[in-house]
Amino acid sequence: MDKRNNGILLETRFLIPCIMVILLLLGACNKDVDSDGYLLVTVKYKGAAVSQATVYIRKDSLYQPLVKMIKYDSVQRADGSGVVLFNNLEAGKYYIYATGSGVCGTDSVTIRKRYRENNYDIVVNTTIINTTN
Repeated sequence: MDKRNNGILLETRFLIPCIMVILLLLGACNKDVDSDGYLLVTVKYKGAAVSQATVYIRKDSLYQPLVKMIKYDSVQRADGSGVVLFNNLEAGKYYIYATGSGVCGTDSVTIRKRYRENNYDIVVNTTIINTTN
């Protein structure tokens, strides 16, 4: 063998392990997280905060369930400013129901999976509850 072919063999023997190590390092990066962020909900009626409103969220739904006795994934009471914070939410579609002081309202949000935290702020505008049925 001449010296030129021997040099190419040595370069190839060095290059292949380097490429394999780089691929292994890139594949070892863990980019998935279980929780993607928080949802900050502000409950309002005609622009004013609804103090101490009860806020319910249900994962994997964008619409109000047809069954009234539905179980929600999380329930929290808003503070005096009508604000409530849901932490460590997984990616998915969330239905939001808020009620308090004779008013109620709904909304929905889709939390997307990302490499960093997703932070979502949403305002649930309410209307007066119809008590005549």
